[in-house]
Amino acid sequence: MNAVDAGQSNKAFSSSMFNLLDRVEYRRISTSLDFEEVERLRRISYNSREFIDAERFGTFIDEYDGSPDCYVIGVYVDEKLTSTVRLHLASAQHLHGPTATYFPERALSLVQNGWRYVDPSRFAADHQMLWQYPAIPFLTLRAAAMASVYFEAEHCMSFVRADAASFYRRSFGSVDMEPPQAVRGFTVPMMLLGARIADIRERLETRLPFFKSQHWEQKMMFAPESELNYPPVNILPSARYANPQLFA
Repeated sequence: MNAVDAGQSNKAFSSSMFNLLDRVEYRRISTSLDFEEVERLRRISYNSREFIDAERFGTFIDEYDGSPDCYVIGVYVDEKLTSTVRLHLASAQHLHGPTATYFPERALSLVQNGWRYVDPSRFAADHQMLWQYPAIPFLTLRAAAMASVYFEAEHCMSFVRADAASFYRRSFGSVDMEPPQAVRGFTVPMMLLGARIADIRERLETRLPFFKSQHWEQKMMFAPESELNYPPVNILPSARYANPQLFA
């Protein structure tokens, strides 16, 4: 594929993503009913892929979901929970999440000098919707990109099954941080990838402009409830407003 064809392909993909975003709402998961729905989606998604030892994990809602540095995000298409991701904001004061759990030395190196990183995990999606809309992982991980910008994080990590690593390298410019290895609780080799936000943000938002967001969307997603003065609500994506040149 030459440069012109690649550019047209990216433009067509982005256009389809903006159209899908018009049907999307994000929600910061906070109520017990919402967590029940997220737990059910995680369980169905993980059991069908058979890469997690269900007996070891038991419930798919754990203590990390309730930690103050954790944000569980639901993605709703046509008002139906379609996918979810859990985001930890890791710092020297709050070193939680999969990177800190499975690679503590690497985690410590990432929070030196007051640095922070965003640590996504627990991605799950409705398989029927995923089959219909294969780009749902992009819409879901867009929340991680927003968190990286809002919290001014230096890195975004990806603790993933090894056979999914190429998606993160290709899509987000992630690089290998820890090699594939057996990890207790998982039935397939897992590995750690990471991306330095300053190195990838401009290129990512140019190639995939629907990843852009405005500050008000980021704030509604991640600010403390005391700053919002209202409980978490469904959040409409701001990507069209963040890319006015595309719709002039």
